[in-house]
Amino acid sequence: MGAIRPADILPTLDAIGAKIKSYTRDADGNLVGTFTDETTPTAAEATREAELAARFVSARVGSPSIEWDDDLLELARGAVASRAALLIALGSWGDESSPEDVRVDQLGRISREEIRALVAASKDNLPGGIRFHSIPQRNRDSDPDEA
Repeated sequence: MGAIRPADILPTLDAIGAKIKSYTRDADGNLVGTFTDETTPTAAEATREAELAARFVSARVGSPSIEWDDDLLELARGAVASRAALLIALGSWGDESSPEDVRVDQLGRISREEIRALVAASKDNLPGGIRFHSIPQRNRDSDPDEA
């Protein structure tokens, strides 16, 4: 696949909403679990934050030599969703959070941890790297005494 494009790791609005549910309230104050034209921020505003987060994550792990398998892409989408949720929480939408808000601090920590894990995992997918989940499995049909 080569260098990862931000569009390849853009998460769904549902995935972002799952990380920051309090921002997915409709005009009546009901939690909807995603971003729509009725939420604050709107779907368009949340998408812009997700695109910004995807560009950031892509730049952090965008080596053209990395083999981007489905597991690594999913890990990247999770990191982008967390970063987008952080950007939304830090944005100017409502008074849900402030810089002192513990949830914002937690989102920042989660985002950093996910990006570090993604960088480490992506290095394992470079030529000569060892994929972190490639653990040989013993054949169940084999004789346990032979193992």
